[in-house]
Amino acid sequence: MGLKLIINILLFIYGWCGFRYERMQRFQFLLSFKWIWTNDTEPSDFYFFMCKVSGILTMAFSVAIGIMSLR
Repeated sequence: MGLKLIINILLFIYGWCGFRYERMQRFQFLLSFKWIWTNDTEPSDFYFFMCKVSGILTMAFSVAIGIMSLR
């Protein structure tokens, strides 16, 4: 049970950072290698919006898995 809790907490922190911090979103953009083949290397507003949506979904998934692992 301890390892599952640690993984859920780390997943929640990852989702929060992806939702809240633009620096994390830009870092994820650099990890995607999309900046290599595009002329404009700045992420779009849609990209930032989708980072926020995926951060919320990741946090919700983490909470759901955490609740199910308590059983």
